[in-house]
Amino acid sequence: MILILSCFVTHDRGNNRYNRFDIFKFTLNSYRDIKFKSVYIFVKLDSEFLNRKEELYTFINDTFSNSEIFINDIRYETQNEWTIFMDTIKDKYYHSDELVWFLQNDDHVFIDSNTKILEEGIKLLEEDPSQYKTLYFSHWPEIIRLSGKNNTQSLCNNYIKFTETLIDSIQIFNFKYLYYILCENNINYSFKRIDHIVHLNYNHDRAYRPYDHTIRPLDQTIFVPLKELCRHFDGYDHVGIPLHIPPCECLHLPEDRKTIQYIDNTPEMLRARMTVPHTSLWTANNEFIIPEEWIQKMLELYKNS
Repeated sequence: MILILSCFVTHDRGNNRYNRFDIFKFTLNSYRDIKFKSVYIFVKLDSEFLNRKEELYTFINDTFSNSEIFINDIRYETQNEWTIFMDTIKDKYYHSDELVWFLQNDDHVFIDSNTKILEEGIKLLEEDPSQYKTLYFSHWPEIIRLSGKNNTQSLCNNYIKFTETLIDSIQIFNFKYLYYILCENNINYSFKRIDHIVHLNYNHDRAYRPYDHTIRPLDQTIFVPLKELCRHFDGYDHVGIPLHIPPCECLHLPEDRKTIQYIDNTPEMLRARMTVPHTSLWTANNEFIIPEEWIQKMLELYKNS
């Protein structure tokens, strides 16, 4: 698996509880134990952080010292930029259909205590014959609920497997699928995240508009872990989940800028986290209720971790 990350680190945003540069480093550090063959980081620093550029580059090289590392001080925002880059690595990864941890944010922190469940998911992706396949590694309560929206879900060991069309960037993609999204569709506008590309020619993001049957969706296989792998640093208040109280509270930056904070993983809190009420386009026309079988399997995973 390789890492491709493209983002803009800035304080020019609605709420800054901590220094955004430090949050980005904290996020990168949380990926330290994930096995990446190569790491491609495209990071644009706002003017206030330019004096820390060398610090960041040194930190990246130290953090991913066992990987091949490529860093550029730009965030890709056009199809032409992405196509030029993807074509430079196509010969290396296309035919083997390498998996890609793809991220266009600076703040989705890996919080699991180890990489065992992640590695299981990587193996499931590698063995799955689907042409388009992903593993959704963040926004855990939301994606668990979404998995049952169109009744395609099935239990696959410690993962839920379902069929949908969902191109959010916080996923592990097979390379051919990511190449298809970024390079093989006519996208004549700038985009900071591929989340914003809803229409891909005849394809349609069915997760958002399930009532539209006039456009054929992709047959995308999505895997979702029964354990929370990553969490958005600033939580999920955009879907009505409280920021500062459990079960899905926002994260905090520790003094050492490395240690993941204590997260209450008692059975009661885990159940509440997996089933926390929220409202979004994903929950529209979604009457799915998390099965007790999934909850018990999740509890067992945390008990044994």
